[in-house]
Amino acid sequence: MAADNKKATMALLFPNSSRVHDEARHTVQFWGYDAIAEVMFRITEGALARINTDALDPAGFLRTFDQHRDRILDAAQRAYARRRQNTYMLVAADF
Repeated sequence: MAADNKKATMALLFPNSSRVHDEARHTVQFWGYDAIAEVMFRITEGALARINTDALDPAGFLRTFDQHRDRILDAAQRAYARRRQNTYMLVAADF
């Protein structure tokens, strides 16, 4: 039983600081890891603009992501805790 509890509380980690703006999807994409499983996250340009109203272009979206990384990762953690899946889309309502 202890092993099951330990598995259930495995943390989602973000050791890779990489992020990329996906112009076609109007998102910034980043990755987290749960043990060896890679989890992809996308945050919409609209969500980034809600965080920082000066984020109006790809460079601004990446800058906003970097400046508010902890807040964005917290939202990613909450989304992952609600339902574990391989891909997530964070939207303005998540902030």
